[in-house]
Amino acid sequence: MNIATRHAQMVRDVFLHVELLLNGDVRELSEYDIQGMMFLAFRSALANSDWRADRETSGKIDCVVFENTVPRVLYEIKTYFKARERLRISDFQKDLKKLKEAKLTYPSARSFFFIAASKTKVKDSALAKVPAIKALVRQADRKWTLFALANGTNVRLRPSRRELYGRSVALTWEVK
Repeated sequence: MNIATRHAQMVRDVFLHVELLLNGDVRELSEYDIQGMMFLAFRSALANSDWRADRETSGKIDCVVFENTVPRVLYEIKTYFKARERLRISDFQKDLKKLKEAKLTYPSARSFFFIAASKTKVKDSALAKVPAIKALVRQADRKWTLFALANGTNVRLRPSRRELYGRSVALTWEVK
């Protein structure tokens, strides 16, 4: 399986599904909803193979893609659709730390941080309050950059896939 191709297809599938829901006036999407969309996208793409996707496994990682029993791709998800949800650096810190720790346990796995949000949640005025996140969201090149965690360590992030059209955004970064 080509992980990069499957990843790109999954991001596109989730984005299009979110767009349909937003166009149907559904506004209260949760992380669990996005997780389910990812799971379904992978489930259909990986049918009749040695690959499968699972939710909340391998140290409570949001979505894990396995080859047989070996974790090959790890995803942590953040969503910003609900009125009370705000971009906060602490949310990023927690999930990136979890991915970094999972990479120590599963060094051969690729890991991704996934944000699904309404466009209003990632507009410039919201991003201005959290410069470290703004730098990530606005990064257009595919260079690896360091992101400082609260515990004094760093993770390396590289933009992976972006879907920015319509009423929502889907952004992913590979994490090392």
